Amino acid sequence: MTLPAAIAAVLEEHLEKHVPSSPDALLFSTSSGGYLARSNGNSPFRRAADAIGLPPVRPNELRHTGATLAAATGATTKELMRRLGHSSPAAALLYQHAADDRDADIARARDAMLGAVTKPPDDNERPG
Repeated sequence: MTLPAAIAAVLEEHLEKHVPSSPDALLFSTSSGGYLARSNGNSPFRRAADAIGLPPVRPNELRHTGATLAAATGATTKELMRRLGHSSPAAALLYQHAADDRDADIARARDAMLGAVTKPPDDNERPG
Protein backbone atom coordinates (compact mmCIF):
# COMPACT_ATOMS: atom_id res chain seq x y z
CA MET A 1 0.00 0.00 0.00
CA THR A 2 1.25 3.46 -0.86
CA LEU A 3 1.22 5.90 2.04
CA PRO A 4 0.60 9.63 1.74
CA ALA A 5 3.94 11.47 1.92
CA ALA A 6 3.02 13.23 5.18
CA ILE A 7 2.23 9.92 6.91
CA ALA A 8 5.33 8.25 5.45
CA ALA A 9 7.51 11.04 6.89
CA VAL A 10 6.05 10.63 10.39
CA LEU A 11 6.39 6.86 10.15
CA GLU A 12 10.02 7.20 9.06
CA GLU A 13 10.71 9.38 12.10
CA HIS A 14 9.03 6.80 14.36
CA LEU A 15 11.19 4.04 12.86
CA GLU A 16 14.38 6.01 13.41
CA LYS A 17 13.56 6.96 17.01
CA HIS A 18 11.71 3.95 18.39
CA VAL A 19 12.28 0.81 16.32
CA PRO A 20 15.45 -1.29 16.36
CA SER A 21 17.10 -1.69 12.95
CA SER A 22 16.59 -5.47 13.00
CA PRO A 23 14.51 -6.74 10.06
CA ASP A 24 12.37 -8.65 12.59
CA ALA A 25 11.60 -5.53 14.67
CA LEU A 26 7.95 -4.65 15.12
CA LEU A 27 6.62 -1.23 14.16
CA PHE A 28 4.69 -1.06 17.44
CA SER A 29 5.62 -3.36 20.29
CA THR A 30 5.77 -3.83 24.03
CA SER A 31 8.66 -2.21 25.91
CA SER A 32 10.55 -5.50 25.57
CA GLY A 33 10.00 -5.60 21.80
CA GLY A 34 7.25 -8.23 21.83
CA TYR A 35 3.85 -8.33 20.18
CA LEU A 36 1.06 -6.24 21.64
CA ALA A 37 -1.75 -8.48 22.87
CA ARG A 38 -5.30 -7.62 21.88
CA SER A 39 -6.17 -7.46 25.56
CA ASN A 40 -3.63 -4.70 26.26
CA GLY A 41 -3.11 -3.17 22.80
CA ASN A 42 -5.20 -0.11 23.56
CA SER A 43 -3.15 0.83 26.62
CA PRO A 44 0.08 1.82 24.80
CA PHE A 45 -2.00 3.47 22.08
CA ARG A 46 -3.91 5.49 24.66
CA ARG A 47 -0.67 6.67 26.30
CA ALA A 48 0.75 7.68 22.91
CA ALA A 49 -2.47 9.46 21.93
CA ASP A 50 -2.52 11.32 25.26
CA ALA A 51 1.11 12.35 24.78
CA ILE A 52 0.27 14.15 21.52
CA GLY A 53 -3.06 15.56 22.69
CA LEU A 54 -5.28 13.28 20.61
CA PRO A 55 -8.85 13.14 21.95
CA PRO A 56 -10.15 9.79 23.22
CA VAL A 57 -10.06 7.49 20.21
CA ARG A 58 -9.49 3.78 19.61
CA PRO A 59 -7.11 2.43 16.94
CA ASN A 60 -10.00 1.00 14.92
CA GLU A 61 -11.62 4.44 14.76
CA LEU A 62 -8.52 5.66 12.95
CA ARG A 63 -9.07 2.88 10.40
CA HIS A 64 -12.61 4.17 9.84
CA THR A 65 -11.27 7.72 9.44
CA GLY A 66 -8.65 6.55 6.95
CA ALA A 67 -11.27 4.68 4.91
CA THR A 68 -13.61 7.68 4.88
CA LEU A 69 -10.81 10.04 3.82
CA ALA A 70 -9.70 7.60 1.10
CA ALA A 71 -13.28 7.43 -0.20
CA ALA A 72 -13.44 11.23 -0.22
CA THR A 73 -10.57 11.28 -2.72
CA GLY A 74 -12.85 9.56 -5.20
CA ALA A 75 -11.50 6.03 -4.75
CA THR A 76 -13.84 3.33 -6.04
CA THR A 77 -15.25 0.68 -3.72
CA LYS A 78 -12.96 -1.91 -5.35
CA GLU A 79 -9.93 0.33 -4.73
CA LEU A 80 -10.97 0.81 -1.11
CA MET A 81 -11.47 -2.95 -0.70
CA ARG A 82 -7.93 -3.55 -1.91
CA ARG A 83 -6.47 -0.80 0.27
CA LEU A 84 -8.29 -1.98 3.40
CA GLY A 85 -7.79 -5.69 2.70
CA HIS A 86 -11.51 -6.48 2.43
CA SER A 87 -12.92 -9.24 0.27
CA SER A 88 -16.42 -7.83 -0.06
CA PRO A 89 -18.00 -4.44 -0.75
CA ALA A 90 -20.10 -4.86 2.39
CA ALA A 91 -16.98 -5.06 4.56
CA ALA A 92 -15.44 -2.00 2.88
CA LEU A 93 -18.65 -0.01 3.34
CA LEU A 94 -18.65 -0.68 7.09
CA TYR A 95 -15.52 1.45 7.31
CA GLN A 96 -16.87 4.40 5.36
CA HIS A 97 -18.98 7.16 6.80
CA ALA A 98 -20.81 10.01 5.14
CA ALA A 99 -19.27 13.38 5.76
CA ASP A 100 -21.80 16.19 6.06
CA ASP A 101 -19.75 18.66 4.04
CA ARG A 102 -19.21 16.29 1.11
CA ASP A 103 -22.59 16.88 -0.56
CA ALA A 104 -21.60 20.36 -1.79
CA ASP A 105 -18.19 18.99 -2.89
CA ILE A 106 -19.91 16.25 -4.88
CA ALA A 107 -22.20 18.78 -6.58
CA ARG A 108 -19.21 20.97 -7.51
CA ALA A 109 -17.33 17.99 -8.89
CA ARG A 110 -20.37 17.01 -10.99
CA ASP A 111 -20.54 20.59 -12.31
CA ALA A 112 -16.89 20.36 -13.29
CA MET A 113 -17.54 17.06 -15.09
CA LEU A 114 -20.47 18.52 -16.99
CA GLY A 115 -18.66 21.72 -17.91
CA ALA A 116 -19.44 25.24 -16.87
CA VAL A 117 -23.07 25.83 -16.16
CA THR A 118 -24.34 28.67 -18.27
CA LYS A 119 -27.10 31.05 -17.34
CA PRO A 120 -30.07 30.87 -19.70
CA PRO A 121 -30.35 33.94 -21.94
CA ASP A 122 -32.39 36.86 -20.69
CA ASP A 123 -35.84 37.23 -22.35
CA ASN A 124 -34.59 40.45 -23.99
CA GLU A 125 -31.70 38.54 -25.60
CA ARG A 126 -33.83 35.84 -27.21
CA PRO A 127 -34.47 36.13 -30.91
CA GLY A 128 -38.02 37.08 -31.56
